[in-house]
Amino acid sequence: MRRISPSSRSMLARVGLAAAIALSAVLAMTAPASADRGRAGDGPSANPDLVRRGAGCVTLDKATYTHTFQVDQSTHTATATISLRKALCGDAKQAFTLVSYLAPAKSFAVPQYAFDSRTVVLDKDTITETLTIDVPQCFTQVDFFFGDKVITPLTEQGDRYGNTKVGSKDGIGATSQPAQGSQREAWYNGGDGVCETAPKVEATSDCDGSMTLNLRNGANATATDYVIASKDGKYRTEVEVPRSNPVAQVKVSANNAKDLIVTSGGKQIGEFGWTRPEDCTAPTITTSSDCSASSVTIANPAANTPVEATILVTGQSEAKTLTIGNGTSETVEFAAGVKVSVTVFGTTTLFDLKKPDSCDSSGTLPVTGTNAALIAGAAILLVAAGTGLFLTARRRRVTFTA
Repeated sequence: MRRISPSSRSMLARVGLAAAIALSAVLAMTAPASADRGRAGDGPSANPDLVRRGAGCVTLDKATYTHTFQVDQSTHTATATISLRKALCGDAKQAFTLVSYLAPAKSFAVPQYAFDSRTVVLDKDTITETLTIDVPQCFTQVDFFFGDKVITPLTEQGDRYGNTKVGSKDGIGATSQPAQGSQREAWYNGGDGVCETAPKVEATSDCDGSMTLNLRNGANATATDYVIASKDGKYRTEVEVPRSNPVAQVKVSANNAKDLIVTSGGKQIGEFGWTRPEDCTAPTITTSSDCSASSVTIANPAANTPVEATILVTGQSEAKTLTIGNGTSETVEFAAGVKVSVTVFGTTTLFDLKKPDSCDSSGTLPVTGTNAALIAGAAILLVAAGTGLFLTARRRRVTFTA
């Protein structure tokens, strides 16, 4: 067997080491490409929709779209769709908004107030969206535009959507083309009749002294702001009634429900104050009387607001007024045998507080304790009897002789 010299072994070792390093470098260069093809979320294979639309992505300034737009007056709705022709790259996003307005005429006229709206956003993961909103049952305008800022109200000298409207001939709106069978201009003016939007307030009083205000909008009204304030300025609250909930209830406590003014849009809607409902439970009145005094007790139910009662003794010119809190009672005392009238809840009742029949009708003091005349008579008899016995004893005196 032929021996390999030490110098030859060293040479072979260096050659093997060089081959291993070269193989590692080749593997390192090929590994990333293989890994990228299998990683979810990177490249066109991550989203099947993108495969159908073509590989790759576009920057926001190169993006193009297709759209549909329709207003259905039979259901009072508007529907629009928006789709990217190719997905957006990276973190790029584009918002779209569909909005309907209350309008003063069938053709374009101002002012207009936003009635309903919806906004969606397209990006690398979301390439198509559908939007549906409500349309008022009267004159209206509907706009589908690039962006998320709704202009309300639309006024003569105010902002406009301009070329941001989807399907415009120029500007960003022109980057979207109508889908087959859809109109190009994604906006609408039409409808029938002037919108009834006047705000309305209904007030009801509660037995506990509070008030409930029902704040209403017309059937076609947009969101409405109300201000409820007391005349003395100590109470104020602001309420927004959304279009989706055309009735809002506001409870005003007994402390603040006396004199209220309700305004909307700077105009006074009405003045309201608490009045006692007819179905409140009246306070109960009880009386008591004996030979020396009488009294009247008034008890107010807990469900009531504090009430005032007026009590007048017959023959007197000055009445007594007292306040009975909710869930409490008050007692007023008088001399025996008087007549009093009690006025509460607007009703006056007369009470004759007579003495009981057992009382002495002559007006003399009642007999109490032991009968003094009987004792005095018995004493006189005893004295007389003692005197007689003494005199008898003297006449029959016996003398003894030794």
